[in-house]
Formats: sequence, structure tokens, C-alpha cells
Amino acid sequence: MSKPGFSLKHVRAAQLRARLSRRAIWQLSLGTFFLMGALSFGYGPQRQEEHAAVWMAFLSVLSTFNIGSGARLLSRSRRWPTHTWWIVTVVWAVLLVALLWGLGLV
Repeated sequence: MSKPGFSLKHVRAAQLRARLSRRAIWQLSLGTFFLMGALSFGYGPQRQEEHAAVWMAFLSVLSTFNIGSGARLLSRSRRWPTHTWWIVTVVWAVLLVALLWGLGLV
């Protein structure tokens, strides 16, 4: 027969992992939202102006930061290896720069 406190500890840990997963999904969706904002400046009619490039760079950094923090939270909640979120963040940043480079904006 197990102790009641032992099972409550597991329930609390599962609740915390679920909370981390929800927050990670929110961070990942926010990063995607900032990516769409950066691309809207890239495809916009006034993309040659200086302020559009500054906003696009700012939104790209925010997107990468949110993707990185969301991937870190998700890797912690899923108990993945710790280097996983670094790989995801670097791949996201490289793809973002490649996408903006393809638009001729970097």
C-alpha cells in the first residue's frame, strides 16, 4: 500500500508539467505571431523605408526569443535532453535569416 503523500507528489508534478506545456505552446504561438509581423513588414508596400527594416529586425529577434523560451519550456516539461531547445532555436533563427535573405531584406 502506498502513502497518500507519495501519490499527491506525482499529481502535483503532472500538474506543473501540464502548466509548463501550456505556457510553452503560448510562447511558440507568440513567436509565430512575431514572425508573421516581421514578414508583413517584408512584404508590405513601404518595405524599402528605414523604419520597416528596424521593425522587421526587432520582430525577428522577438520571434527567435519566444521560440527559444517556448522550446526550452517544452523540453523541460517533456523531459527531453537539454540541448534540444538550443537546436530548435538555432534552426529557427537560421531559417528566419534565410527567409529574410530570400526576400532580399537582409
